Amino acid sequence: MKKIFLIMILMFSFILVSAEEKEVNVRLEWVPNVYYNYEKDGLNYWGQFAYIYAGDKVAYCLDISENVSSEIYTASHELQTNNLVVLAGYFGYGYGDNTSLKDYMATQKLIWQYLGTKVHFTTQSNGKGEVISIDSNVSKIVYK
Repeated sequence: MKKIFLIMILMFSFILVSAEEKEVNVRLEWVPNVYYNYEKDGLNYWGQFAYIYAGDKVAYCLDISENVSSEIYTASHELQTNNLVVLAGYFGYGYGDNTSLKDYMATQKLIWQYLGTKVHFTTQSNGKGEVISIDSNVSKIVYK
């Protein structure tokens, strides 16, 4: 089943997808005990956090309301982002010494934030457990 490609591919910078469509395999590496949480329309939502790979490249989820799965996605030029999303992806995970799980979490958090959704991370599902602080990782990306 084809879906609109909801993730951005990173190497050293974002790869911009041209007008033609391209299929890519997506692989997820679930992170145990890390959950993202957000509010929408007065309701609380959560999901287990995962590293996302499109082919062999690190990728990010752009639409928090869509579940990313290990399937074939169709990359399309129709997906619009803003400059802050591109900058977060460039200066985030994989840039310089930004190589930790918390750096990947911070990059994903910034991307979702710049697209209009504020998230926080916890050690248990449904917003339970301890809040995982990534403030210093976010600052490291924002102020590079």
